[in-house]
Amino acid sequence: MVAHHSTACAIIALVLLGACGGDDPETDAAPVVGSRVVLSETTATSTRATWGAATDDVTPSAELEYKVVMSAVAASAIDSVEEAETVVGAGLVRDWTRNLRSVEIVGLTPNTAHYVALLVRDEAGHRALYAPSAVTTAPELSADNRITRFAITSLTPEVVGEIDADASTISVTVPRGTDLTGLVATFTIAEGASARIGSVAQVSGTTANDFSAPVVYTVTSQNGLTRDYTVDVELAPPASEKRLLTFAFESFDPDAVGDIDETAHTVTVFVPGDADLTELAATFTATSSATVRVGDVEQVSGTTTNDFSSDVIYTVVAEDGSEQDYTVSVEQGASSLAALSALTLSRGTLGETFDRNRTEYTATLRSPSLTVTATTFDPGATLEIDGATVASGAASAPITIAHGTPRTITIEVTAPDATTTETYSIVVTHEHPTIVVEAPGGTEAVEDAHWADAEVFTDAVDDAIGRVGDLPPDVSLLRVTNDATNLYVAIYLAGGARKGWNNEAYLLIDTGSTSGATTFTSNPPLPWGDKGFETSITVDFSFHAQGNEAAFAAFTYVDDATAGTGVESMIGADFNSSDGVPFYAEIRIPLSLLGVSAGSTIRLITLQNDWDGMANGEVADVLPDSTAPLTSGESVEMLDQHVSYTIQ
Repeated sequence: MVAHHSTACAIIALVLLGACGGDDPETDAAPVVGSRVVLSETTATSTRATWGAATDDVTPSAELEYKVVMSAVAASAIDSVEEAETVVGAGLVRDWTRNLRSVEIVGLTPNTAHYVALLVRDEAGHRALYAPSAVTTAPELSADNRITRFAITSLTPEVVGEIDADASTISVTVPRGTDLTGLVATFTIAEGASARIGSVAQVSGTTANDFSAPVVYTVTSQNGLTRDYTVDVELAPPASEKRLLTFAFESFDPDAVGDIDETAHTVTVFVPGDADLTELAATFTATSSATVRVGDVEQVSGTTTNDFSSDVIYTVVAEDGSEQDYTVSVEQGASSLAALSALTLSRGTLGETFDRNRTEYTATLRSPSLTVTATTFDPGATLEIDGATVASGAASAPITIAHGTPRTITIEVTAPDATTTETYSIVVTHEHPTIVVEAPGGTEAVEDAHWADAEVFTDAVDDAIGRVGDLPPDVSLLRVTNDATNLYVAIYLAGGARKGWNNEAYLLIDTGSTSGATTFTSNPPLPWGDKGFETSITVDFSFHAQGNEAAFAAFTYVDDATAGTGVESMIGADFNSSDGVPFYAEIRIPLSLLGVSAGSTIRLITLQNDWDGMANGEVADVLPDSTAPLTSGESVEMLDQHVSYTIQ
């Protein structure tokens, strides 16, 4: 009985041990992830995720389940089992799927970073995370397969085609006589697109083709869409223009120029009274590709002679065979032709297109003066411009134009008959650009003042440096302007009692150079050439002094603060008006000398100087960034204006 009881207890103990002996740590472990998630075959909207199989101590590998999740925000949004488990909606790429090794992910946003993570679980529900992998999708491929410009550039000038986008056709008309068999086209297609003719890739501006028959260009977009364009190159039809443009007898001195009436198709020419009309050779021009004949005889300009004792019919034959007759009448005696063939200005341009039959014009300029050049239609005619006799084709004397007050310039033409006259007129207005004046308190736009005694800038924009005593700022810019060649600066130096013996001013022009002071030829060297002012240069000065002529010298300036390194280099002029006599000066400086062109901005600084017992003649630092004050006994200089001007 005792033995039986012991055996039973042993069995019960064994059973309890099997049931309660504790968990096996190996069977409780999560799966072991395989090789990392690899993202490949990525396009603008898709990618493929592939990974190595996970393993587990209990669940066979083929029985493991996988879940694929994605984030377009950051990897940190899915870098834990808990975060990956909560992903739903668009971020859930594939829910739990047995034995999954690869999945295609679609619907992605182009050109965007995407993060993909993977969960794996065993039969017991234990989970493990494959670390997130990142990929950036490609930019969206364009479907643009258009040709937006097409031109035959192997011809001079190039011929641009007309594109019909709806019909996908391109029409090009080239000059007659063009060889169509080897033309080179330049075309514009979308970036990443390509073009071919048949199987031959086309390179814009390089590939030659035979256009004697229509040619089909196939354009393929980035995303593979194709579009065919039919290019048709045709020779221009025969020209129909048939005009006689000029007519003259150059055997006379001056030339006997014909007056062509295009409405009546007549030409009237006056020749000397003793001229032999029976054998005159006319010099003429006609429209391009046209020929000229008299009767059945083709005319050669300047060579073929005709009898002009009576009217002669000149026939202009167009390329298409159409004809236009001109009746040429030669009259003996002085010409009554009082007309201009050309009218130009030295500055500014005419507001209206010149035509010999138009007599009234307007012009606007930014300079105080200009010259007018007029050319008579008949070389024997005479001219008066603004009341003064001027030779045909020669420039008039400078004509002053007051600022803001339009002035009418007249050009009177007198025909060779000394009786017939015609008057042309130009109403000229002198305007100035708005310039920017940089003052200590800020920047303000002002219109530069007139060229007049009472209209100089005041010291409202004064930026004095080291001023000693009560010296008013009496130097001012009046005007800054330019034409295609020169910079024009008008400057004023007021008179009055001065503290020292001299009334002196400087104009500095800073072009922003940082490459060192430019070297110019001395003309002659200034005595202080090694003390800030480096060398003198030749500049065109036109002075309008009141009472005496102002002396001047031109130079380059280097900021003393940089110890002559040329980091701040300027071109300038020194004005000297003794005895306190005021003067105006207009300075003309070639733009090439300044090294600037249209669009460049320069800085102009006017300075007033009074030598106050100066012994060594050194020039103080005058740039706006100077911090060293001047003391009595030094050269007193005042920065009166600091102007930024953009070359027009």
